[in-house]
Amino acid sequence: MKKWMYGSLFLCLLLAGCTSQAETKPEKQQEDYRTDYTVNPQVPDDTNLKEQEDTVRSRLGVATLENASFKVDTYNLGDIKLTVHETKILQLTPSHSMIDYFHGLTDRTTFPIAKVFVTIENTGKKKIQFAPFAVAFLGKQMWTHEQEVYLDNLNGTYLPGEIKRGNLGVILHEKSAGTIQVKTTDVLDEKSKKIQKAADWQIILPK
Repeated sequence: MKKWMYGSLFLCLLLAGCTSQAETKPEKQQEDYRTDYTVNPQVPDDTNLKEQEDTVRSRLGVATLENASFKVDTYNLGDIKLTVHETKILQLTPSHSMIDYFHGLTDRTTFPIAKVFVTIENTGKKKIQFAPFAVAFLGKQMWTHEQEVYLDNLNGTYLPGEIKRGNLGVILHEKSAGTIQVKTTDVLDEKSKKIQKAADWQIILPK
């Protein structure tokens, strides 16, 4: 009888421990990768958009989630560690105050954006200069760094061990599926000497 009671108690404690761990892990990951992130001044904050048709309205406009993936992909690009934490396709209607900003990128008043939230770490021992987005391609579509929407201060100097976090995104020219191939800049040292060639990473569009 005692053996049965102890066995049942042990099983309950084991199950309780596993359940607690499974519930808290995604929440901790969510907090970790957005720690110290300053909300973007051009695009409505999509942090809480999780399901299709979720919508956020702000002084910057209206953004509706079309699709999302929270699969984590890490790219080790020499001394650069680039991690994609989430990928989303948003339908964006900028507010009147943001029309001038987006006019240089598109003539449309409502348009789809493909975007990722990333963390970028300098894992090396030297100060470097780097930009994660130099040019990108998807089929016949092409984007230069000047067409990147968010401008989230991910370009520039990275101190040894420094981590930057933010969004990278482009306006889709047409309804798209597949994978956007992104090329970085070369990695330069503090004297602007090339120490590492440009590398490739991907934005895998959610279906």
